Amino acid sequence: MYALDLADSSGPGLEKSVADWCAQFGPVMSVKTLNRGLDRTYAVALVSMSSTVDLQKVLLCIGDSTSEVEALIVLDQ
Repeated sequence: MYALDLADSSGPGLEKSVADWCAQFGPVMSVKTLNRGLDRTYAVALVSMSSTVDLQKVLLCIGDSTSEVEALIVLDQ
């Protein structure tokens, strides 16, 4: 599993960090994040890739669950 460094990322910066990392596997359609909150120490990213093949490449490294061309990824910070 790949460790994505999120130490200095939040909000749009977090989305850009996740998109930049996922882009090595193919075109990223969108990234939506739910930043960590008072009751959790992690953020969540919903990543939409251009194809199922590209999504599977992402999931092999860091993905938690999938739905067609989107991956739900828990980002420990």
